[in-house]
Amino acid sequence: MKAESAAYGLLNFFGAAIAGYASWLIPFMPFVILEAVWSIVALYGLIKLYNKRKVPRETELKN
Repeated sequence: MKAESAAYGLLNFFGAAIAGYASWLIPFMPFVILEAVWSIVALYGLIKLYNKRKVPRETELKN
């Protein structure tokens, strides 16, 4: 699995989110903060990957 793939990004995001939630349940705030930040970074990477794969709309007919 390549680090630039969507599957990798999704697994990274959900893994961090689940780890953060588990840390919330045992109230260990340093790890909650760490995993929250990691989830945001992973989500940013997914958004960046999505925007990179978008097809430009230059093929539409111009009037």
